[in-house]
Amino acid sequence: MPGEALTDLYRDVVRHGGIPSEFAPAWTRYRILPAKRPDAALVRNIALALEEHPLFDEFWASWMPDLGSVTVPAYVIASWPDHGLHTRGTLMGYEQIASEEKWLDVHGRKKWEYYYARESLERQRRFFDHYLKGIDTGIQHVARVRYERRNAFYDGEFIQAERWPPASTELHRYYLTDDGGLDTERPSSSTALEYASLAADQQLAFRYTFAADTEVTGTAKLMLWVEADGADDMDLYVGLSKLDRSGEEVFMPGYNDVEDGHLASGWLRVSHRELDTERSTISRLFLRHHRELKLAPGERVAVEIEILPSSTLFRRGESLVVRIQGTELPGAGDITHLDGVNAGNHIVHVGGTTDSHLVLPVIPQ
Repeated sequence: MPGEALTDLYRDVVRHGGIPSEFAPAWTRYRILPAKRPDAALVRNIALALEEHPLFDEFWASWMPDLGSVTVPAYVIASWPDHGLHTRGTLMGYEQIASEEKWLDVHGRKKWEYYYARESLERQRRFFDHYLKGIDTGIQHVARVRYERRNAFYDGEFIQAERWPPASTELHRYYLTDDGGLDTERPSSSTALEYASLAADQQLAFRYTFAADTEVTGTAKLMLWVEADGADDMDLYVGLSKLDRSGEEVFMPGYNDVEDGHLASGWLRVSHRELDTERSTISRLFLRHHRELKLAPGERVAVEIEILPSSTLFRRGESLVVRIQGTELPGAGDITHLDGVNAGNHIVHVGGTTDSHLVLPVIPQ
């Protein structure tokens, strides 16, 4: 029964889209080392590994499990808020294990509170009683996937499905426009938009208001045409937010202890933009992380940013906003990133031949 798991330490935790995260070194310092002898050397020191192994190599590959060899029954528990730590890895683990009998339970609440809630424990007991004690609990007749479709903070419905991602998922494309909109039609001409890359109060935001009730569930993708004015690399931070009919943000439980989280996060260091084309799909991206592709002055490149899985219901008249900036967005929580590369301005080109767009996973209602 894996709960809040990892499957790819490099991509899930150590480097978000290529941007190094403080979490793993901090966990090593404050949780792992104090539990060992004061003079003991940690066999795999994450802080040192960040310096000695900045790219994905055999060191990081050695941490990856052979998920296809897992065949035992499994009850997997994941959460939408734990972006940057467990959400991606837990869902990938569920998808890739070879177990024929497996269940997925995904929620949008505080992870340990949900994990130990009485109703959660009873579902877990039902699974274990069947497989460990041979008791017919009816687990075989329970839908294989259960996920919370969020409306607001601690307000959501649990939806049942037979697979993950849900078989009915449709991918809808929305083009970024120069007036801060998201449009189903691509703008005819190209426009350059920019912000100061080191300013926490500067960002680009693009909004789409739904004309009918719409469920967005799964992994999203943002494709951008970008250029750096004053640097040879770019750290991009992306977030999805929900606005109510009056334009006020609807906050969600967030990473760790965050009470004002947004819907979903995405990150990319542009020099790490190279995709593993054999593993990537239109919405699910895998970065290779094998080399750095620095930017030349004035160079404009297309990049694709994975926006980690979430599930939200938008009622008619409510809006989705995608935000882009050069520092971590407040709604992502207290994730700290290291060794930033930003300087000067970031330029995002929208419209025309620079068809920057957002791909959303939509479940028909």
